[in-house]
Amino acid sequence: MELIRKFESCDEAVEFAMTLVDALKSNGGRRMSARTGYAVGARAGFDRPLVVFDIDATLVLDDSSAIEPAVRMLKKICDHCRVFLITARHQSIRDETITELKSVGIQPHMYEGLMLAPPEDRKDMQRVGLWKERMRKKIGIQAQAPIALTIGDQWTDIISIETENEMQELDSGFLGWGKCAKYALVRPNDGISALGLKLEYRN
Repeated sequence: MELIRKFESCDEAVEFAMTLVDALKSNGGRRMSARTGYAVGARAGFDRPLVVFDIDATLVLDDSSAIEPAVRMLKKICDHCRVFLITARHQSIRDETITELKSVGIQPHMYEGLMLAPPEDRKDMQRVGLWKERMRKKIGIQAQAPIALTIGDQWTDIISIETENEMQELDSGFLGWGKCAKYALVRPNDGISALGLKLEYRN
């Protein structure tokens, strides 16, 4: 995984990520912004880029209030991107989740898919991460296109991770302990997502 840029604010991180997604759309995926130097070659599927969001601490907080920059991003891109939501929430609370999303202004027509985790994949963070990776891969295969951007507050929203220590190493390596950067735009280099936006972890 490679670091593209670190950010101090959620607004700044989200705005920068949106410019890169728009760049992918406008040039058919041939090149990313010159500021990143990222090239993916001419590939199909970037006419409506795939964007995957986590939900908890990404779009909504524990009190069901919105994380405004991320919600604004989803609303802004949903007309020209294919949006999918992948969450570790239990499958049994699908209706409640849809209702909560509506309460922050995210209507069902704004996203193509809402994936909630089965019980066997919710036992620990590593299993959640592996399940989310499978879902991202499934989205890409079904759409026959790469995912342009994956957004979440956990590293496991972006890549699969085997140990808790690995998550701490990523925080240290990409964000830096004791520094002001709370957000990071990365290239996962996992063959699934072109970009990953790691938001602030809110416990």
